[in-house]
Amino acid sequence: MRHAVHEPGHIVCALADIADVEVAPAPEAFVWDLAASWVTIRVRWWTDRRRADVVRVRAQVLRAIKYALDDAGIDMPYETRVALWHDQTDSVDGDRSRQREGWPADPADPSEPRWQARQRRRAAKAASASDTDDDGFDMSC
Repeated sequence: MRHAVHEPGHIVCALADIADVEVAPAPEAFVWDLAASWVTIRVRWWTDRRRADVVRVRAQVLRAIKYALDDAGIDMPYETRVALWHDQTDSVDGDRSRQREGWPADPADPSEPRWQARQRRRAAKAASASDTDDDGFDMSC
């Protein structure tokens, strides 16, 4: 089944009833993008250069295109978004290997959460401070 989207000329015909859209050069419509869930159609038309006319005619053109799509049985889709929420408790905040975000952590990724890195550095600093003898000499290997 073919619709106005498959025949952009139907959209151009919808502009024929708008008096302020110039006949020459003729309006044009192009299928610009075939995306995952929509088709982008670029429509080009000409009108008088005065700003007030351009804005008014643009509104008329968009309305005519919308009605042409409605008449062809083409509904405007609702935008769909997906939000992933991860567990942000203190024990796993920033630790991708333990968060439930829908993808596994990369085992080759050496990164760690900031709080774990800070804790590791503090422990290493405390351990190095205890590696000295009573005279202050470093006894670590």
